[in-house]
Amino acid sequence: ISLYVDTVEELDGYYREFIPLKIRSQIVPIVVLICLVFVNIESALILLVTAPFIPISYIIIGKKTQAESELQLDAMNRFSGKFLDLLYGLQTLKLFRKTEQQRDVLADHNQAFTARTMNVLKIAFASTLFVELITTLGIGLIALQIGFEILVFESLPFVSAFFVLTLAPEFYSALKERATAFHAKKGSNAAMNVLQTELKKKKKTLSWGPP
Repeated sequence: ISLYVDTVEELDGYYREFIPLKIRSQIVPIVVLICLVFVNIESALILLVTAPFIPISYIIIGKKTQAESELQLDAMNRFSGKFLDLLYGLQTLKLFRKTEQQRDVLADHNQAFTARTMNVLKIAFASTLFVELITTLGIGLIALQIGFEILVFESLPFVSAFFVLTLAPEFYSALKERATAFHAKKGSNAAMNVLQTELKKKKKTLSWGPP
């Protein structure tokens, strides 16, 4: 039940988050770069230099995320299955006085599922922190470069500087949204792998004993 309900629901992130954000993250950065090339090419070059670090970071970290997500789904299915079995057999466990023993077993499954979930969250938070640092650094460099052109060299009008500073965050925002969707994709991929493994198992034929 858990496999064909909860695991299937994990596929929703791929279609609802990853695909739309992937399309947006491909269009918005290109449009922003084209606009900045005609306004201030130095800012466009800064975006080109700093932008690759964001996809590189979530590609590297995403491989670890998918592996941990598969382990988390496996732990969740084991925990859900064990809990359901205990509910069905609660009366029998009471009769044979095995409730305390099974409670400890259920607690072990719970701890394993919690540990796997925390591992996935730690990887996701680390990836988000790294992306935020790159974004802050890129916007800071653009602001510094624009400040020099306005105040020191007086080669950039205020309107153009304001235009660049308005578009730069949108450029990084689109890349960050794809990084966020990338984690959803990895979770969906992990769920798909679990489902495919289950569907590839051979069906067990029911064999009856002699009459």
